[in-house]
Amino acid sequence: DDRDVVERVWDEVSEEVSCRDLIRVVANLLHDDHRMQDTCREIDGLRVLLNHTLSDEKDPLMKESSIFAIRNACHTNAVNKSAVRQLLSGSFQGVIEAPDELMAALERPAAAAEDGGGALLEDMVRARIDGRGVSE
Repeated sequence: DDRDVVERVWDEVSEEVSCRDLIRVVANLLHDDHRMQDTCREIDGLRVLLNHTLSDEKDPLMKESSIFAIRNACHTNAVNKSAVRQLLSGSFQGVIEAPDELMAALERPAAAAEDGGGALLEDMVRARIDGRGVSE
């Protein structure tokens, strides 16, 4: 069956391709492509990306790649920003457990700046992950 084929192929390539590498590919696909951003949201990819913001001792750059992918998914995409806000305000149990600053930042006029608020989102997610306070 198809699932067996997928699992067999993954077993063959997983030693050479990490989850972080796949997230980096996704991040690149999401960059400035509204159709891909929407598809990511529709298949619950935003939740998957947020779940990968957890620290991983085996792959410490995984969270960085995930943050970048989230930034690209929300770049000039108000629907995705709203979806991320909703995920973070719900029962999401990741590194970002108290996303009030993130949601407030997305509402600020600066969030509609040149990059559509993507860099601001990235900064807010990083601040929460690093345990830093977020300045206005």
